[in-house]
Amino acid sequence: QEQIDVALAQAKAIRAFTYLYITRIWGDAPLNITVENVTPLPRTSKMELWEQAEKDLLEAIPDLPTEYLTNGWQAPGSL
Repeated sequence: QEQIDVALAQAKAIRAFTYLYITRIWGDAPLNITVENVTPLPRTSKMELWEQAEKDLLEAIPDLPTEYLTNGWQAPGSL
């Protein structure tokens, strides 16, 4: 379960970053937060996208690890 929680937190952080980047380039954009969507989505305001990005990041924080280990090796400068 812990690995699932970390994976979901990472996905939310990546989604937040992606929408922040999208709004930087294009402004308003479709917001898709459902798994299944086959219909075209309307554009969502930049402010609503930022609010969703903030929500995603705040939800992700508790489940994100403070350090990542690879084969027992700790990256320099990690917490």
